[in-house]
Amino acid sequence: TEVVLCVPTLILILALRAILENPTIWHMMAIIGITSWTSIARLARAEFLKLRESDFVVLAPGDLYSSTIPNLLVEGMPEALQSCAGKLIYVQNLMTRRGETHGYSASRHVAEIAHYPGRVPDAMLVHRGAIPAELVERYAAEEAHPIELDLPAVRALGVRGVEEAVLLSGPTLVRHDPARTAEALELVFARLAAPAPAFAR
Repeated sequence: TEVVLCVPTLILILALRAILENPTIWHMMAIIGITSWTSIARLARAEFLKLRESDFVVLAPGDLYSSTIPNLLVEGMPEALQSCAGKLIYVQNLMTRRGETHGYSASRHVAEIAHYPGRVPDAMLVHRGAIPAELVERYAAEEAHPIELDLPAVRALGVRGVEEAVLLSGPTLVRHDPARTAEALELVFARLAAPAPAFAR
């Protein structure tokens, strides 16, 4: 793989084209298909190298099994996270999801996250405060419920700190507010960078 990545794609295409005596359009399509993976591999490799040098890696909110974990299953990702000296931060979802995380507490989310890359998050960011009752009722009709923060179990998994902040976006949907989440993450970064990190929980 490393050798192939060193060869420019165009030269690789021309070399394969020269091997064929009478190439057809189908041959050329096959050659382009065979060689196109190198550009994606170069991008992925560059991202992995950047990841290893990052001070902080944030796992943003998303459906656990259909959004977050698939990103952790990419070849090379577990190794990149394990070798990264930066701190790993998990932004906890606000609600469970029917057919995916029904009945999951915060610690169950963390356990699943830690299982795949082989690394427990250093810190978590969770929403502080109750979700409005009318929203809870509406989401309950879809079998989605607020995620319970079972702090002792989260700590038992090895999470060093849990930061709580008001992250809810507004009165109509249960979503993370981007500005509030970014502001809270800056606080988490500062706490983790301190010689003796001190979290509220």
